[in-house]
Amino acid sequence: MRNLFRKVPARLKFLKSLSTENSHIANVVSQYALAFPEVGFTLLLDGKSALRTAGRGQLIDSVIEVYGVEIARNMLELKDGEWEGGTVSPRVTGMVGSPTVSRSSRDYLSFFINRRWVSSRLLAWAVEEAYHGLLLAGKHPVAIINISLPTSEVDVNIHPTKSEVKFQNERRVFVAVQKAVRQALVEQMPVPRIEEVATTYASPAGREQALWTPAVDRSQLTGLPEVPPTLMASLPVLRVLGQLMNSYIIAEGPDGLYLIDQHAAHERILFEKVNQQRSRQEIEVQGLLEPAAFEVNLKQEAVLKSHCADLAEFGFSIEPFGNRTYLIRAVPHLLSGKDWAGMLRELLDSFSGENKNDWLEKVATSIACHSAVRAGQVLTDDEMRELVRQLEQTATPHTCPHGRPVMIHLSSGQLKREFGRS
Repeated sequence: MRNLFRKVPARLKFLKSLSTENSHIANVVSQYALAFPEVGFTLLLDGKSALRTAGRGQLIDSVIEVYGVEIARNMLELKDGEWEGGTVSPRVTGMVGSPTVSRSSRDYLSFFINRRWVSSRLLAWAVEEAYHGLLLAGKHPVAIINISLPTSEVDVNIHPTKSEVKFQNERRVFVAVQKAVRQALVEQMPVPRIEEVATTYASPAGREQALWTPAVDRSQLTGLPEVPPTLMASLPVLRVLGQLMNSYIIAEGPDGLYLIDQHAAHERILFEKVNQQRSRQEIEVQGLLEPAAFEVNLKQEAVLKSHCADLAEFGFSIEPFGNRTYLIRAVPHLLSGKDWAGMLRELLDSFSGENKNDWLEKVATSIACHSAVRAGQVLTDDEMRELVRQLEQTATPHTCPHGRPVMIHLSSGQLKREFGRS
């Protein structure tokens, strides 16, 4: 492609620098290389090869060429399924990244409607909701998602460049995408582990397979580093060995060694406990011997007035007492003996206009964080065993409510290699 818009000066005037325009071109070609992995794409910029895909019909090949081996080895396949009322429309396929490969922007979210590349806030929201509680604040996932649905159910003419679409049933599409991504994360997400030096990837050979549908046969990916074991709905049975640096619990599992962050683990346990108690309206409350005066600034008072009922659901008993002063008569039992005043003040300061569900989750997260055992706290053997036992019973034991990993895994295979054993 040469001399683009040479005879259209008005359009030529608005072209950016060469490097900027090249990056736009590379992005478009990369997106369609992900949408059509059965097509081989070759992109040359300034006479140099910038992108070259094999066109073998396997999405993982295109991911490796576009994003690199590090991201590819942490991608999880979306399993096609029935989400709404037993219907297969919309059909959601593609791949999403493990939370370990999160990024600081949404540039790694790729959406296709019947393999047409689109930009959609609805789909981005659905994916990020699926990762809720698994990523740190300010981090965004990697996702390549194709949605197949009848053309009568999508309007592609709402934007001059057709880059945005309108769905006939937005709720059904949102739920289908969210559930498909969440299921892949829960069933296949790897346990974080101590990384080894990655080896060079050699493109796999083999017969072509249908787009989006095949499971990734990683045994054919020559040189691709060993995939971490997936963490299913519950943890394996772990045997506690001791404590490291008064912050990490060392445990032995069926396939190697686990290092567990004691604060993050306890935080996860308490977070689920608080939510279960609130849903059953059985929050454990600790009354104060003497009501405590709690002074607030103007911003904190505005938040407190509008969310006082929400805080009561978690066990806080708060009454007005003069100018910008409140009496605290009871606090959640978990915060008994803790700095509940600091926790409450921090919570009020952090309010930024969240909807009610996000606010309630923030309250539960804050209570769990301030009630959990701290890093640097010495635990007895019995305390460590009880903490691990409770962690094994949680619904999401691999991350804390803030999205940080609870544990890392050093497999028996890694241990043998490090000690030179065959």
